[in-house]
This record gives sequence, structure tokens and C-alpha cells, in this order.
Amino acid sequence: MNKKISKFVYYVSISSFLFFADTRFVFSEENSSNQNKETHKNKILAIADIKGEEEWIRQYLYNNYRDRIVNLKRFKVVERNNQDLRKILSEFDLSKTDLIKSSTAPKLSQFLGAGYIIFIEYSGFNVFYESPKSANSKGYYKCSVSSSIRYVNTETGEIMDAISSNIEQVGAERQDAINKSLSKLVDEMILSTREIFSIKGVVTEKDGYSLKINLGSTDGVKEKMTFRAFQDDDGIKKELGYFTIKSVGKNFSEGEIKEGFWQIKKDNNVEEFVRGRNPIYISFSYENIGVKGQKSSILNKDEQKKFVEPNRANLVLLTGSMTPIWSDPFGVSAGLGYLSASNYSGLVLDGKFIYKINIIPDMFSLDFNLGPSIYILSQNKENFLGTNQQDLATLAKVTGGFNGSALGGIAGINANLRFGKSFNLFANYSYRISSSVLDWEAVIDKENKISLKNNSDLMAYRQLQIIGLSFGAGIGISF
Repeated sequence: MNKKISKFVYYVSISSFLFFADTRFVFSEENSSNQNKETHKNKILAIADIKGEEEWIRQYLYNNYRDRIVNLKRFKVVERNNQDLRKILSEFDLSKTDLIKSSTAPKLSQFLGAGYIIFIEYSGFNVFYESPKSANSKGYYKCSVSSSIRYVNTETGEIMDAISSNIEQVGAERQDAINKSLSKLVDEMILSTREIFSIKGVVTEKDGYSLKINLGSTDGVKEKMTFRAFQDDDGIKKELGYFTIKSVGKNFSEGEIKEGFWQIKKDNNVEEFVRGRNPIYISFSYENIGVKGQKSSILNKDEQKKFVEPNRANLVLLTGSMTPIWSDPFGVSAGLGYLSASNYSGLVLDGKFIYKINIIPDMFSLDFNLGPSIYILSQNKENFLGTNQQDLATLAKVTGGFNGSALGGIAGINANLRFGKSFNLFANYSYRISSSVLDWEAVIDKENKISLKNNSDLMAYRQLQIIGLSFGAGIGISF
């Protein structure tokens, strides 16, 4: 019996020890995680009266700024009609000077505690009408306005930061331009405030592209927010990459890495990336594309030798994109190119929908693309075969070449090799197809054109079509 009791006491003791040891570890880890948080949750943010000439503008800016600050759920917001705030502003004459003397700061913190006062002033409000520049254009209204916003620490009396914004917006109607400008100004004020008081935390877990941070809904985190991870080296922040929030819990959030797959690790510091990153991606490429056509039936022997059968053409293409380049599976791009061959040339407009597959994160990926294309092909005046006096007289008036347009499409794949954060090389393999160009036109002047729609045999190439496989390579830069 005594042995059974002894064993029972032994197991209970061991279990209790392990439980409390584990509990202490959990609390220790949680406390350590919380120590790396900076959320301004217990800070008081007081918004003083906005300065400016027009009462309705001051009211608009104040109401909209206040409402959006409250919706951030990061501060204890004190409004201007609060009696304590009015007493502070009158006693320290802050509404006139926007300054806090170091000697009065301790008294001020007694009223507001640990917090900040925000002083906002708008100026340069101007609306004017921009007259039409041509008979085919329309006039519009343009509204410009500026603001200055100061953040004052109530404990030290120091101005943390002072940020100025200049906004200019246009609208078909006067009020439309004004509304756009004031709304954009509030947007900038909110972004500035979020940057000054960005929330900070740490990466607690990482699994592939997914990670977890110690910030949640109680800290003001919302889905689709962007954070960047960084390493603090003696006060110098070294950015490692960035990620977007996919789901939000009460005290934690889960995100997906957009850049920095290899660099971002557990225990890295993170902070809100207020303006995010939407890089402009520019690529320059070369393609050798397939062309099919029919030559004129009236070509003589010498002309038959001169105008070779259409087969291949060279295309140089400049492509731009505002979509994220890496990790996002879908994207879009637009390109403008110049096509050249021995006796014809043209412009190419490409639009592509892109699906990206990362083979090696941040290093190698495949892009599958599909989209429409527009081809504007051109033949020189030398390709015109008319010989009678009337034809030659008409040709003398032509200022350029003979042009024709065609609609088409492109489907292909790009293999991308990335170097660093902003440079990559790629090879592409595509199939292009377009309708045939049969209607050739030439410009005589602004109001007159000559059409060979019913007499295309007068051109060396009576018909041209983009069709076949194309292949090429290029370089791309994001910035």
C-alpha cells in the first residue's frame, strides 16, 4: 500500500513539475513576444482644431480624419470638444503656437498622460477652370490644396515629425474636383499618421511562404495589410522582405511572403509597410516572329527577286507592368513593340494576362501568358506598283507609307532568372496569330486618304498576316 502511495506521489510530483515548467515557458515566450510589440494601444491621441480660412473645409478635414483615426483602433482618441483638451489648449495657448515648452510638458502629460497632440493646418486652396485645348477636347476643373501636420509628444514637448502634403485633382464639375482633392488630402494625412505610428512586432513562425506574427485584431491588424521584415543592426534597419496579411486572429495574424523568401526568418522584427510596394516593372525583349503573306500577281521577275516571300520578322518590345512581379500567381502587362523585315515594318501592341509559377523562390519562375494583340503593318512607298499617270500622281501626294491593321492574340511561356531584388533575365517562347491585312491605306493629308481595299494587287505584298511560333529573350528591371 505504501509503495502504491509513494508511486502515486512520485507521478503527481513529476506531472506537476512538467506542467508548471511548461506553463512558465509558455508565459515566458508570450511575455517575450509581447515585449517586441509596439502598438500605441495605450497612447492617447488628441486632435486639435484644424487651422485654415474656410470653416466648411476645416470641418470636412476634421470629421473625416477623426473618423478614420478612430477606425484604426490604435489609440484612445480625444476630440477637440473634450473639456480637458480645451482646458489644455487654453491654459498652454497651444491652439496659437503649436509648441510645447519643455517646462510645461510634465504638466501637460498630467492631463493627457502618455500621448500625442496632432496639429493640422491646410492652405493654398484654389479651384480654377482649364479651358479646352482643342475643338475635340473638353474643359475641366482643377483643385489644389496643401496641408501641414505636426505630431507633438505630450511627455517631452518635442515635435516628433512635421509632414507636408500637396494635392492636385481634376474633375468635370467644380465640386467633383474639390471633393477629390479634399478626400485625397485626408488619405495622405492618414497614411502619414500610420507611418509615424506604425505597429511593430515579430515573426513567431515560418513555414514556406506562410508566416505568423504576434500582432492581431486587438492591435489594429486587418487583412490585406502589408508588413516588412527587417533586421536591426546597431540601429540601422536592414530590410529583408515583405508580406501581406491573409488572416487575422485576436492576438496573432498569418501572412504570405511576397519578397524575401530566403531572408525572412523566425524572430525577425516586422513593421507595418504603410504604402506597400507596387513596383514598376519594365522589360526590353527581342522576338523572332512568324509572318505569312501573298505577293502581288503583277510583280515582274526583278520585283519577284526583290520582294522575298514573307516568312520571319524581328520584333523589339518594351513591356511595362504595375502588378507585383514575384509570388503573386496572377498579373497583367502591356507592351509596345516595333516590327521590322526587309520590305515592311509595323507597330505591335500586346496585352497579357499572366499566371506565375515559382520554381525556386525569388530566383527562378515560369510565366504562362495569354492575351490580345494589335498589329499595324506598313509597306513603304517603294512597294506601290501602280504605273499609270494617275497612280503616280496620287503616290506623289502620299506623306508616309501604306498601312493596314489586324487583330490577333498571343499565348506563350517565359522562363525568368532573377538576380537580386530588381534585375532579371528571361527567355520566351510564344505562338502569335492575327487576321490578314488586305486593306492598305495611305495618308495624303489630315482630311484625305487613299484606300487600296479593292485593288490590293497594287502593293508588293497584297496580304500580310502574323502567324506562327516566336522565340526570344530579354531583360527586366523593377523599381
